[in-house]
Amino acid sequence: MKIDRQHIEWAIAHIRRNGETDILPDSFEVEHIVNEQHLIAEELSGIDITDYQPLPPVKVSTPKVSLGFRMTSQPDIVDNILFTAMVRSIATQVERARIPRSRKIACSYRIKPTADGNFFHQSYGYKDFVQKSLELAGHGSCSHVLKIDISDFYNQISHHRIENNLEAATIHRSLAEVVEQWLFAFASSHHSQGIPVGPSSSIVLAEAALIDVDNHMLSNGVKYVRYVDDFHIFCKSQRDCVEKLQLFTDYLHSAHRLSLNTSKSSISTADDFLGGELQTPEDNERSQLTKQIDAIVRNRFGPYEEPPEDITISREERLKALVEQLKNFLKKLSMMSHYHLGLQGLS
Repeated sequence: MKIDRQHIEWAIAHIRRNGETDILPDSFEVEHIVNEQHLIAEELSGIDITDYQPLPPVKVSTPKVSLGFRMTSQPDIVDNILFTAMVRSIATQVERARIPRSRKIACSYRIKPTADGNFFHQSYGYKDFVQKSLELAGHGSCSHVLKIDISDFYNQISHHRIENNLEAATIHRSLAEVVEQWLFAFASSHHSQGIPVGPSSSIVLAEAALIDVDNHMLSNGVKYVRYVDDFHIFCKSQRDCVEKLQLFTDYLHSAHRLSLNTSKSSISTADDFLGGELQTPEDNERSQLTKQIDAIVRNRFGPYEEPPEDITISREERLKALVEQLKNFLKKLSMMSHYHLGLQGLS
């Protein structure tokens, strides 16, 4: 089985535009491959992917925003191109098998490949997840909201479940089997679970892995929205939340051998949910800055001394808070392979 040259050229365009991963810097070979993309695409299109043996990816622990690290994978550049092209060849069928985007239920990473190398719809995503959550929580029939997060999702996804869902999405069985074989080659210690963290192709497969979960939830009349493995379920009572939690937990274990992250799962009243539990990433950034300024105020006046209402933060203290924010921004920037400055027409 061979990959169409057009999909290999698309994969090269994707890596040129978005990088090999969304975390680690690109390999030194990328620039040469981009410069010789037609010659290289011709060569790679002659490879039989059923017999080809991918190399083990480089695995690096990278810091999370919160305390802790995650294992990030960077496949060999040739393997990455071939696997990205393979996933591109099935991406449209995966999207057709998902809940329609118009229903605003599965809000993460709607697949809409573009000619210049983007996998995903550029104007649909987390904002829609937030808006739909607020809409459903504000409905009169909702009294409580169940928030669920799957534990260690990417590292625990079953390769066999991905294969099954790809076949259910009318993807030819032989190609679905090759995808599973490559995932097995990429996995740590050759376990039949886990997908590489970093490459965009993994995002497509993660969404494919949850197609049956979405269908199960809908078939049981559950009102919910999802962003990757974060679920918001809207219930008519606290008891209803517990029943939905059991339904979800049982299916997740029996069909996927996955479990919930109890530290990130919770039940709240709809009023509390609407009152501030749900924040966009931009709101979170602003909250962090506010907390830093509050900490400066507390340090200045002590824990028992009430600051005056007309308090003003000194220039030095304000700069201190802003410098901390800048340091955090630069740390995130250093993990990116490239950063678009929006400069055009410069020679």
